[in-house]
Amino acid sequence: MEKTIDLHTHTVYSDGIFTTEELVKAVAAAGTKIMSKTDHDTTEGISEAIDEGKKYGLIVVPGVELTVQKYHVLALGIDRSNKDFQNLLAENRNIRVERNKESVRKLNELGYELSLDNVLKYTKCTANKLSTAHALVMNTANHRLLNEKFGRINEIDILKEYLREGKPAHVSRHCFPAIHPRRGIEAILSAGGLPIIAHPTKDIADVEELEVLRSYGLKGVEVQPNFLDGAKYEWFARKYNLLITYGSDFHDPRKKRPLLGLRAKGSEILIEELTKRIKYDN
Repeated sequence: MEKTIDLHTHTVYSDGIFTTEELVKAVAAAGTKIMSKTDHDTTEGISEAIDEGKKYGLIVVPGVELTVQKYHVLALGIDRSNKDFQNLLAENRNIRVERNKESVRKLNELGYELSLDNVLKYTKCTANKLSTAHALVMNTANHRLLNEKFGRINEIDILKEYLREGKPAHVSRHCFPAIHPRRGIEAILSAGGLPIIAHPTKDIADVEELEVLRSYGLKGVEVQPNFLDGAKYEWFARKYNLLITYGSDFHDPRKKRPLLGLRAKGSEILIEELTKRIKYDN
């Protein structure tokens, strides 16, 4: 029997707005049977997700969205006790703090009162744009300027007009040293996980890049048919017998990324590989 899956979701532990409990409940309500909570560069909250999943008969695969140079790589079915992998995640989180520090500096230049400490106060684990926007809004000293600029006080405006790519307070992940894709993929493999390239339609210009990642040990390609056409990447995966995973990249119900609950057609091998890696957690 085919199972419905969503192997790419986020919570407040990174840049999602749902708590772990809220996310798992919503995923189960979407009819999904297998999910992964893949917050950026952290395994925090996975135990919560696993426990919540049991209430709904939902299998929760331990996962992380790992940041590497140019790409994001899903690490599915990882052993969270692997110290080298945890050290790598900590390294990435420190890089994210430096990026947020630079965003804060740029926002200060635009006239806003904000400090890195303010941002980290609203960061549950991994520093991100959402925690920066929230910290700015929570400082009442910024309300006058926000009202003058937008006619209201809203985090979405800050994200869209200041923190997105090309905007005045955006800081590209390419501006700070990031780990090499080979190192990231090898670390996932060493932690017993499956390295899967996330949202290739967003980050990969040509399938030749996938050839290079495959040479590093990439095991699969993510397809997101609910909002992006990944046909050529799915073709590549089938050609080279790579796993095909499905994920919504869900962050916020207000975004056009509904929880997937997609039937995992032809993914018996994927389910088998994931099952091998979750027997110690579920």
